[in-house]
Amino acid sequence: MCNGGYMENPFIYGERVTGEYFWDREQEVERLKIDLLSSQKVFLISSRKMGKSSLVATVLEQLEKQGIITVYLDLEKFSSYDKLLERYLNCLMKHEGPLEKALDFIKQLLPQLRPEIRLDEEGKPFFSFGLGRSPQGIENIESEIYELPGKISEKKGKKIVIVFDEFQEILDFNGKHIEGVIRSEVQRQRNVGYVFCGSKKHLLADMVSSPERPFYQIGPIMRLDKIPGETMLRFLKEKFLSANIDVDGGCLDQIIEFSRGVPHYVQMLAHRLWDYSVSKGKAEAGDVQKVVNELISQSFEEFQSRWGNLITSKKLLLKAISVSGGQNVLSKKYMTEHNLGYPSSIRRTLLSLMDEGILDKEDGSYFFTDLLFCRWTKDYVE
Repeated sequence: MCNGGYMENPFIYGERVTGEYFWDREQEVERLKIDLLSSQKVFLISSRKMGKSSLVATVLEQLEKQGIITVYLDLEKFSSYDKLLERYLNCLMKHEGPLEKALDFIKQLLPQLRPEIRLDEEGKPFFSFGLGRSPQGIENIESEIYELPGKISEKKGKKIVIVFDEFQEILDFNGKHIEGVIRSEVQRQRNVGYVFCGSKKHLLADMVSSPERPFYQIGPIMRLDKIPGETMLRFLKEKFLSANIDVDGGCLDQIIEFSRGVPHYVQMLAHRLWDYSVSKGKAEAGDVQKVVNELISQSFEEFQSRWGNLITSKKLLLKAISVSGGQNVLSKKYMTEHNLGYPSSIRRTLLSLMDEGILDKEDGSYFFTDLLFCRWTKDYVE
């Protein structure tokens, strides 16, 4: 795409994308859209950087065009439960029109609240409910808050779709109690679809696979797989050729190999390779390694700090995985070769690293969620 003679970089990373920048998730988009049109309660589980948020944004964009009310909340952005509930109420109320009308509506549905209109950091008006003043007050009102989407849907005669991104973060807010409250309300809302999505797969999967948990078998489970290498290669070739950039053999394969099928890293490396190549009209052998080295250099101090905050058992395990991979970590040969200690302590360390989001697990193999941190650990840690 040209912009005033400047060739715009077609590879976007680090943000949610839709439209032409969102690629090769057509089947997942259709499946999720069909489930939500049927008001299903969907658990969407994937590793980080797999395009989960962009998939959700694409589906919401399409549903909005069909007149469906949508609400999106990223739970990682909230430091407390009362702030989460307050933002949730504001998201629901914005569909009621002018502030005064929304104010009357909330007073009718939740008369025990005393909302005030305030201005946020950007000078935009929002409702403040004072929920943080009393924990007991929250417990008395939370069921009614989660009941609201059903009432709004009935009042407006419209379907609603609610997305709770990084839903496993609810565990930090007396989560098992909140799970029960949410489950109790959402299961009765026949015209409201929900997506509970997250990237700490073991935590989210436990919510729906354990019979003692409230969300057990509440609805469909979707998992995002890696995008096939041939599909990625086709996408990359198309974008570089559209700008008349010649690509030396192997350049794009190197991107796919380093990225291990993770869309975020494909887009990141392709974006930087494009910047290297667009002025000279050619992507040369060795450019991909230059890009990787540059990215690691830019994050070097961050990686050092991250490493310095780890205890010794985690450092030993991460170094081992960076060098030898994450398969058969608990085998006698692997443990002996890397001096890791006893299986019970290794299991605890693995679980802790997964809880922290440093490691993930797929098909029995552990891997770094940050591929650049993995390469830094392999190349720069003794």
